[in-house]
Amino acid sequence: MHKRKDNTCHQLTQQERYHLNALLETGFSVREAAKRLNRHHSAVYRELPCILLRMFISIPEKAGQLSRKRRQQAFSLYTY
Repeated sequence: MHKRKDNTCHQLTQQERYHLNALLETGFSVREAAKRLNRHHSAVYRELPCILLRMFISIPEKAGQLSRKRRQQAFSLYTY
């Protein structure tokens, strides 16, 4: 019986992950993004859990930044 390797997001390079993330955020399908990266779609699908986790973790950080920006803009409207 073969021992399965630990699948910990080693299919793509860091640069390819950033590019993949950008493609997915702009609405490309996984298969189309894989074609643009010249990678097999199964390699990209194996990376998805890692990429989606990173996107999910960054959402609260981005929300906090937007909230602070809106508060600063609102405050500047009411100061003379």
